[in-house]
Amino acid sequence: MSTRYLVWIVAVASAVGLVLLPLLFQESVLMMFINAMLMALLLSSMFVLLRRQQQIQTSAASAQDTQPLDDTLRYVTENSGSNAIATAELSFAISDLVKVISAVNERLDESAASANQAQQQAEQINLATDSVAATTEQTKTISERGKLSMQQLANGIRKIVEQNREAAATLDELQQTADKIAKVTDVIESIAEQTNLLALNASIESARAGEHGRGFAVVADEVRTLAGRTGTATVEVSELVGSIRTRTSAAVTSIRQLAEDISVQAASSEQLSEQLQQLAEQSSDASEKVATMASLSTNNRELMQANADNVLHALNDLSTRKQQLGQVEKQAKQLEQQSEQLFGLLVDENDGTEHGEIFRLARAAADQIAVCFENALARNELTREQLFDRNYQPVEGVSPAKYETAYTAYLAQHLPPIQEPVLGQNSDLIYAITTDPNGYVARHNDRFNQPLTGDYEQDLVGNRSRRIFDDPTGSRCGAHTQKLLLQTYKRDTGEVMHDLSVPIYVEGKHWGGFRVGYRPA
Repeated sequence: MSTRYLVWIVAVASAVGLVLLPLLFQESVLMMFINAMLMALLLSSMFVLLRRQQQIQTSAASAQDTQPLDDTLRYVTENSGSNAIATAELSFAISDLVKVISAVNERLDESAASANQAQQQAEQINLATDSVAATTEQTKTISERGKLSMQQLANGIRKIVEQNREAAATLDELQQTADKIAKVTDVIESIAEQTNLLALNASIESARAGEHGRGFAVVADEVRTLAGRTGTATVEVSELVGSIRTRTSAAVTSIRQLAEDISVQAASSEQLSEQLQQLAEQSSDASEKVATMASLSTNNRELMQANADNVLHALNDLSTRKQQLGQVEKQAKQLEQQSEQLFGLLVDENDGTEHGEIFRLARAAADQIAVCFENALARNELTREQLFDRNYQPVEGVSPAKYETAYTAYLAQHLPPIQEPVLGQNSDLIYAITTDPNGYVARHNDRFNQPLTGDYEQDLVGNRSRRIFDDPTGSRCGAHTQKLLLQTYKRDTGEVMHDLSVPIYVEGKHWGGFRVGYRPA
């Protein structure tokens, strides 16, 4: 299996792991996937690193046995280039997977925190469920008691209604009796009036009879007196009977109204009793459901505890794998540095290789720039302090961020005549720029110095002047003082690039570097 295919497999596995992470978040499946992917990467990475080192040694030994020295150096240089490309691809894949694992690690941290929080909430829910269950049971008991009390009340109201009906019937009979008494009283009153009239007639007749009618007159007076007393008593009885009739009628009306009210209350009591019956049934049903919820809550709490433990185990295991992968990444970086050192020893302006040709162009441009800077100092166009200014002033209202220095304007005017011709001498060149030790590029190539549009994405690529490139590759280009530094890296677009840089000295002092980017042959 070639290194390129192996690296692509690792990269695809990393991408698949990131995409499928939400689907694989069940602990057992996730850890099986991560462990398998990491073990495969660790083994394959170690294999690639050892294989590449062996290839370098074998190629050099084989070339020395069969070819002259110049041809040997050229052969080793070209072979080292392919090794550097493979190492860059492997380093990029490992770095990408480290990012994936870091993302997984962060998600597991969040999941562990969420699981812990969910467990605490489950405890609270469990307590609340127990409280609700107790309250529901109390409600059920109270409902049953209320139902019994309402039944007793309904029975009492029914008895009162029945007694009220009996009292109303008795009053009706009493009223009927009073009506009969009133009729008898009317008859007695009529008899008394007639008796009084007869007594009056008898008195008149006894007066006419003289002495013979004196005894009859006495009887007539007594009869009249008795008739008067009877009339008076009859009037009193009539008044009493009338009063009894009035009160009895009022009592009958009140009792009937009371009976109607009691009937309404009885109906309401019946309805309330039915509602209490339904409430008791619902409370019983709710009590059963709450008991079921309590059981499920307990099971859920135990499950969440198990999941939390699994997440913690996964987090620890992932941290171990991350450390192991970090060691592999470190070894890949060491191999990359070895390749850079080997290039520094092998590449020469006249070795006939692509790197040698690029080195020749870069060295010539760096020398021209050094002369340009020294002339500026000699003509007082720049002071030494201005030329070595490292005080980067942010340009306001611009995104991505841009900066100005004391020498920016001078470089913007004088660098293009030196930088642009370099690009025209080799079609594989992507950029040829001047950088200071901190990665600051005062003037980029014309193709990357387009007018600002205000669109971040467009200006990010279209205008790269006055920017600080402090990425791992860009930060080294102007900082080193080696004969040359040849870095091979993989861009975010997936394209592999060579970056060759040489130092720039002004009056014997290191100022920065000239860097050239180009595609592998």
